[in-house]
Amino acid sequence: MTSIPTPTPTTIIEESITSIRQRPWRIGLLSIMGMAYDVIKASIEECTQKHKLVVVLSCKGPKSRASDAYLDVVKKAQNDGIDVIVCNQPDFHHELLKAYNLDIVLSFGFPWLIRESVINLPPLGCYNFHNSLLPKLKGPNALGWNLMNNDGYMGLCLHKVDTTFDTGDVLFMDK
Repeated sequence: MTSIPTPTPTTIIEESITSIRQRPWRIGLLSIMGMAYDVIKASIEECTQKHKLVVVLSCKGPKSRASDAYLDVVKKAQNDGIDVIVCNQPDFHHELLKAYNLDIVLSFGFPWLIRESVINLPPLGCYNFHNSLLPKLKGPNALGWNLMNNDGYMGLCLHKVDTTFDTGDVLFMDK
């Protein structure tokens, strides 16, 4: 009698990731910037007909930096038939996003520190687009600091989100 090998946790994870990569991804976006929404949505549509932006989480932002800019994101996503969540309470973001069974979460111009529960929610991870070269200008308003410092260049980074602002592993950086 032959025994069937018991799968290891590593094998189960690898098989799950392979399965996810073969099917369309359900993508969530965290943003308060209309331009960021436009860029992400266009990139998904141009790169693939397979993956789909299914929800946008937006908000007014922390009291010290609150803005009505999020209303542009809300309007654009609603016009495109994409679900929109407006929530200025980071402790609720996980529960609100969980219902969408997301494969990956992207952040671009989101004013809140993303909670660990949201970071760990999608199996493919949570990634942030940051409008400067890291680690020099991390945190909010990097573009403003870039201009004030008269750096003479601007940049864009894509990095894995961790539990502090803009400190995760950088996957892509361009000046």
